[in-house]
Amino acid sequence: MVESQPVHFPSFIIITLVLTIASITILSLLTFSVRAKIFPGKKYVLPDLRATDDKFVMVFDSEKAGTGFEDLNRMMKDCGAEEVYSKEL
Repeated sequence: MVESQPVHFPSFIIITLVLTIASITILSLLTFSVRAKIFPGKKYVLPDLRATDDKFVMVFDSEKAGTGFEDLNRMMKDCGAEEVYSKEL
């Protein structure tokens, strides 16, 4: 009677599944980091040093807003913004 070695087929499927999920997770993280321009050593641009836990800063691109930028400034002042100003970043 000839006996053959057992086939470890299911264990290879589990290893392949785990490696696939791990590689997709790492590639997704790298893709997000590249698209968001986040990488180690990048200098952080802080729009205003006064941004703290109780205050926040809203940054708008005046070139992309076009003619609506003045309307946006007026609307923020009308809605009670403490300060509205332009700054070159």
